[in-house]
Amino acid sequence: MEKRKNINSLPGGNHPEYQSARLRMLFASRVLAASATRESTHILKLRKKQKAEIRSILEFEGARIRLLASQLTKNSRQLQVAAAGKLTDTNQLQPLLGQRRQIEAELQTIKELLMNRISDVLTAKQRDVLQAA
Repeated sequence: MEKRKNINSLPGGNHPEYQSARLRMLFASRVLAASATRESTHILKLRKKQKAEIRSILEFEGARIRLLASQLTKNSRQLQVAAAGKLTDTNQLQPLLGQRRQIEAELQTIKELLMNRISDVLTAKQRDVLQAA
């Protein structure tokens, strides 16, 4: 069976800015996921109106996030296929890596937008609790 290359072994995959962006995206997705869970609503002591507003914010951007996540998955598969084929010409990889960076940038923008919109719903004390988490 052919061993797949890790996506990080591709050009740009080990670049510090790339790794940092991936970690920020991971952290943001966990914070956003946590904001929708019962545990976080208990910790933040969200009121029903706040819960409804946050749910509405997440639902509004949900379709766009799912579309970008699907595109990112497709891009990852294409990069894995290229890596499995031992593609060494970086000129052929550049368009795929460019697409990946663009998708990640869009997701980062959405994350920041969501965090700002959710932050607007929270009280100052709740924002402090969320930042400490």
